[in-house]
Amino acid sequence: MKSQDDKKFIWFLIVITFILAGFIACVRLAHAETTENGKLNLKLLYETQGQKNWFVTASGTGDCSSWDRACTFRTAVAKCTDDLQDVIWLAPGAHDTDNGVDANGTDIDKDYVTIQGIPHKHLFSTQLVNSAASADYILKTTGSWITLVNLNLTNAAQTDKDLVANLWLSGGRVSLDTVKATFHATATTGDGILISGASMGYFLKHIHIEDSPESAIKINGASAVEGHEIYIDQCVTGIEFTGTNDDAEFHKIYFHDATQAINVGAGSTDINFDDVLFARCTGRVATAATYHQVHIYNFHITQSRQLTYPLNAGTTIAGGAAAYAQGNLTQIIPASTITGPFVITTVNLQAATASNTYKMELFFGESSGSVTSLGIYEFTVGTDFKGAFPTVNFGLIAGIIPANSYIGAKVASSSGGADEIVVTIGYEPL
Repeated sequence: MKSQDDKKFIWFLIVITFILAGFIACVRLAHAETTENGKLNLKLLYETQGQKNWFVTASGTGDCSSWDRACTFRTAVAKCTDDLQDVIWLAPGAHDTDNGVDANGTDIDKDYVTIQGIPHKHLFSTQLVNSAASADYILKTTGSWITLVNLNLTNAAQTDKDLVANLWLSGGRVSLDTVKATFHATATTGDGILISGASMGYFLKHIHIEDSPESAIKINGASAVEGHEIYIDQCVTGIEFTGTNDDAEFHKIYFHDATQAINVGAGSTDINFDDVLFARCTGRVATAATYHQVHIYNFHITQSRQLTYPLNAGTTIAGGAAAYAQGNLTQIIPASTITGPFVITTVNLQAATASNTYKMELFFGESSGSVTSLGIYEFTVGTDFKGAFPTVNFGLIAGIIPANSYIGAKVASSSGGADEIVVTIGYEPL
């Protein structure tokens, strides 16, 4: 006979067993290890922690809750709120953004929305199109904290091929990752990506834009724009800044067959490009920005053209009377002589009056009365050169020099005595 204590203990074990079994069942349910019509259903744990997932096919008629119950793109957009992180998963195919009311396409006006194309990145098998007969945009965002991933926005096969822009971003804090914008060969208007409004915070990565009849990327009044790995092919203008823009940085950009690769309008400040390739571009850089507000570093040009100024005899520059004392600022290139942006590649020494160590400070500016130093550079002329003096390789020492700039220099020598050198400037026009 079992004692009362033994019976209580057995009942305790039974209760604990049922509790554990229930807990394990809940965990399995949370991981969605259930089947429906022979298919494994996955319910993501983090849905209850601030994320809601919506599933979309081009002809879906469901409530968007799963792939079996997929809905259309516009139906999914209507379910988004400002309260959660909404993720819209788009199946391969063309998804229509025509809102049936006007030509503006679908507007993502809620915050914290992610639109995710599948399958793998760079395949671009998920398309967004606007089938309206008078389409202006394929997609626009007026909400903030929007993310677009692995999408191709194109109206190439639609009735209206002439758009204002394929993608219009006007809400702040927008991230694009692996996004493509393409145009039909007969399109006559349309920007690829238009960023406008007094907003800030745009991150663009792995962007492909082809055949834009206007600008591949147009930035109008936005701040804090950052781009990485941008491919622009056969667009009239590559990247254009209009309005008042501030603090834009682009890294690893390829311009191919652009009529004008970079165009910066008046009012833009602190525009920076790094690691840029200009391939067969008719025009590379044009800027009307405030003096010295556009910087381009580490760029490469196919079919580049090297020039020298002056064309014939060089400019004579005298040092000071004392050792290492600078002489007067001497003009090498007059203002308004080189009418487009350019980079200085070399300073070429044609002659020197003495074998010495020389220090030359190079300046640029709008005139001789308003100059900025590019630094002091040292070189030595020895007795064994016999009139053939070495070229000082400056490389791309100052980045972009604005159009119409004055270039001058001051010289000092190790012995003083107003020693003179004769120089020309090697440059590459942009």
